Amino acid sequence: MQHARTLAAKSQNPKTRWLAAIDDARVEAAQKDATHSAAGIAARHELAEIITKSHELGYRLIELDARLAQAELEIRAGQTEEGRTHLTAIETEAKAIGYNLLARKAAGVRG
Repeated sequence: MQHARTLAAKSQNPKTRWLAAIDDARVEAAQKDATHSAAGIAARHELAEIITKSHELGYRLIELDARLAQAELEIRAGQTEEGRTHLTAIETEAKAIGYNLLARKAAGVRG
C-alpha cells in the first residue's frame, strides 16, 4: 500500500490520490488497534479532507466511498451507533443517485 501511495502522490489527478488514500484507510481499519493509533487518526483526518474536497469538486462517488471508509473506521473504533447511522445515510444517498454497488457495500457493512 505504501508503494501505491507513493506512486499516487506523484499524480496530477486528485482522484488517483484520493482513491489510494481511501484504500490505505481501509487497510488501517483492518489492523488491530489501528483506530486509536497515530496512523488511524491520521487516516480519519485525511478521509475528512477527501470528503470535503470531493464534495466541493462534485466527485460524488469518491465522496461516498470516503464516507463509507470513514464509517468503517468508526465501527472499528467502537462508535457502532454513529457508524451505522452514517452507513444508513450513505446507502440512502447512493441508491438515490444510482450507485447501487456502493449502497450494497454500505448495507453489508451495517449488517
